[in-house]
Amino acid sequence: MIQKKLKGATLAYVLMISLIISTLLGSYILINYYQHVQLNRQFFSQLARHNLESGLHLFLRGDYQLGDSLKVALFEEELDSTIIRSERWGLLGLVHASGSHSFSQTTASLFIGQKPQGEFSSSLYLTDQQQPLVLSGKTHLAGPLRLPLAGLKTGYVNRRGYENTQKHYGSVSLSSEEIPKLKNRALQAIRDSLARLGRLQGVEESYFVRGLELVQPWEGKPYLISSQSKLLVEDLTLAGKCLIKSHQEIEIYPSANLTYTLIFAPKVTIKSGFSGIVQVFATEEIILEERVSLDYPSVLMLQRKKEQPGRLYIEDQCKIIGAVVFDAGELEEDRADICYLGNGTLIGNLYASHGLDIRGEVRGNVITNQFTLKTAGATYKNHLIDARLDYMQLSSAYVMPILQPSNQWEIIHYLAN
Repeated sequence: MIQKKLKGATLAYVLMISLIISTLLGSYILINYYQHVQLNRQFFSQLARHNLESGLHLFLRGDYQLGDSLKVALFEEELDSTIIRSERWGLLGLVHASGSHSFSQTTASLFIGQKPQGEFSSSLYLTDQQQPLVLSGKTHLAGPLRLPLAGLKTGYVNRRGYENTQKHYGSVSLSSEEIPKLKNRALQAIRDSLARLGRLQGVEESYFVRGLELVQPWEGKPYLISSQSKLLVEDLTLAGKCLIKSHQEIEIYPSANLTYTLIFAPKVTIKSGFSGIVQVFATEEIILEERVSLDYPSVLMLQRKKEQPGRLYIEDQCKIIGAVVFDAGELEEDRADICYLGNGTLIGNLYASHGLDIRGEVRGNVITNQFTLKTAGATYKNHLIDARLDYMQLSSAYVMPILQPSNQWEIIHYLAN
């Protein structure tokens, strides 16, 4: 009887041990399987990302215009493919890319621009209007210069002579009589958008935009805030594919949190203390009050209408990383066009057809037909006082907004979807 009990207990014990071992083996097999699946997913995802980057490389190095699309079966197999779509976002290129491998797919949106080349890679390009450039005060010029045949001279402004020991630091070559051309297609898209603003008559009242929090995806249509009247933008957050438009005027206050937003209006004022990333396009006036900070890649662009002067005025202690463009057309002596950079810092590009007055620092490239320095008592042509221009202070990694005529693109940075 005792032996039978012992045999039964031994059998139960063996069965229990077998069950435990079977469970462990099954778990081990399942864990191995799921690890294998996960590794395959990670590997396929990496291949999909690689295919995306291959497609981007083809687009960036090919002669593609913004607005073009690219669909490629890589390695001549449908298993690996990439799709690239491009569009304009102000003076930047917006690219949507996807890469696929088998069942795995990855997507990304990114900004593209251009590496500075030629005239856009000099500290100063001043066209040859048969006048020298006269330096006074603490003006500092460094890096490659493209100057008129008349060259550099020193002189006085408000009884202040030139206070440095050397006129420039770097190479000097001759400029031509014509200002370098900007990329026409990019500018025409902006002109078309600005022209549409003038077709409706706005009312006198102001319209407040406040209390909105929005992150608009980069795929699809932009979120649009539009009014025929004056817009006051404050106490709101806009990120992603957002656009603000007025047929009269826009004022942006420091309580507005704007990231990558496009601004279109005849007149735009950014109030003191604002910080954000914007592209501003106007036809009459752009004013930055003191202590405004515009981060990379921001753009200020004024395209003057023929019937009235243009005014782009940047007050002291402002910092801009990106591009400032003052496209005032042909010089007419009876127009009071002005592009003024106060005692602040611009890192990037400054392009002004004429009327340029620099009192601050440009770490990058300046292109103009003519400087116009105005004081309380006089106006000086092709004079600089206390300006600091140095292309060598610009990072070699800097990618500029789309101003050059070429179709050679570089990545600015990837965007969060």
